[in-house]
Amino acid sequence: MRPAATITGSVVGPDGKPTSEFFIRVHGAVPPDTMLRSTVFSQDKSRLGRFELKVAPEVEYSGSFVRNTGQMETRPTVGKAFGPLTPKPGETIDLGNIASARP
Repeated sequence: MRPAATITGSVVGPDGKPTSEFFIRVHGAVPPDTMLRSTVFSQDKSRLGRFELKVAPEVEYSGSFVRNTGQMETRPTVGKAFGPLTPKPGETIDLGNIASARP
């Protein structure tokens, strides 16, 4: 069995601070509607503003920005967030700060 890979990073607004205004919808070999968002509230200050997703290795992934709205099933994508990328077994890919564009 191959070890999982990890995708990490932060979703930030134009001011460079973590934002919960946008999610990232992940495309690839993950369950439908897998969403990443920054941890804007955390007792552990090292996790503040970060996301982390375990993924299958050697599979291509990409992500699109989605505005955080109450309409879960109809959230349209509003631009490319990352990818494509193909992590290796056990690899951690840190995407850093991903700036959300306000459409």
